[in-house]
Amino acid sequence: MSQTLYLKDAKGSVTSGFKKKQHKIISPKGSISVIPKSGLSIPQGLDAIHRLQKRILALQTEKEFARNTYESGMAKYWELDNEIQEIHRQLCGLEDEFGEGKAIADDEARILMEVTALKSCRDTLAQLEEKQERSAMEAQIEHKRVKGASDNDDNQKRKEIEYLKENITKQFEVFFSGTLSVTEMAEKIDELLNNVINLKSTVTSQSILVQRLRIEIDELQAQIEVLEDEKAISIDGKNDVTLKKKIREMEEKLNEIQDLS
Repeated sequence: MSQTLYLKDAKGSVTSGFKKKQHKIISPKGSISVIPKSGLSIPQGLDAIHRLQKRILALQTEKEFARNTYESGMAKYWELDNEIQEIHRQLCGLEDEFGEGKAIADDEARILMEVTALKSCRDTLAQLEEKQERSAMEAQIEHKRVKGASDNDDNQKRKEIEYLKENITKQFEVFFSGTLSVTEMAEKIDELLNNVINLKSTVTSQSILVQRLRIEIDELQAQIEVLEDEKAISIDGKNDVTLKKKIREMEEKLNEIQDLS
């Protein structure tokens, strides 16, 4: 789903949320009381509205990203399930034709599953490495729009991926050398799987962060442009000072976004 749709959905939620009329509460005794107001001044209230709108936009982006990730994972799950069912039908047909087949021994089945798990880890890391590179490129593009951004986080993720890739290669070598028992090997594979899952979650969070950064930057730059236009047509010296102050505040907020990276 595109970023435009994120904004459309989120802004719909924001608009609907702030257009509701003030409700009244009917007490058990039948008396009617008005819901207390916020107690904020007009500038404070507008600032609170703006802050809540931005929060909704950020959460909407995270929600859509999480939904897309979930749907992608479920699609892969059902693809594998259908493949298993198809192979199982072929197996049953051959067993009916040639008689009951020989069952896979427990040790052999466990070895097969562990080798497959290692290969799955390796494939997942390759995908994460590619995703990390794309995310880093996108982040660099966005970082050029603010000052003082750091690449330390990207470098750390690359190191983690490289470490896990080397670890998986070593586990393959140890596995086929026969120096570890099946139980010991299973424990090491479980540890690797957990590391891969944690890294995948971290990379996904970083992708969400890039999306939020992009939204924040676009929004603030749009506000600065509006204020610049107002400044250009202002002829009142007092108003001009006020506009300059607002522009400076927007630019400061824009610079503060770098703290998200």
